[in-house]
Amino acid sequence: MSECFIQEKSKTLLILRDIYVNQDLDQDYRSQVENMLQLVETRNLKISANVCWIDLKIMIAFAGQVLSYSVLLLQNFYLHH
Repeated sequence: MSECFIQEKSKTLLILRDIYVNQDLDQDYRSQVENMLQLVETRNLKISANVCWIDLKIMIAFAGQVLSYSVLLLQNFYLHH
């Protein structure tokens, strides 16, 4: 499973670098792509596996964390651009 995440991260970096280098971008868009590149490059992949039963309570808690993290990322992105 971790190999899959590493491959996807590599693909994402490849696509972003290709866009950054080969596309004719205006300054704002170039800055956004550069930011995305930095975020993907600096993000460490940490995968752990705890085997347990997954119930509705766990799924709701996980969904809440994903939404909170997504909102924080969007706020951070729009505050700094």
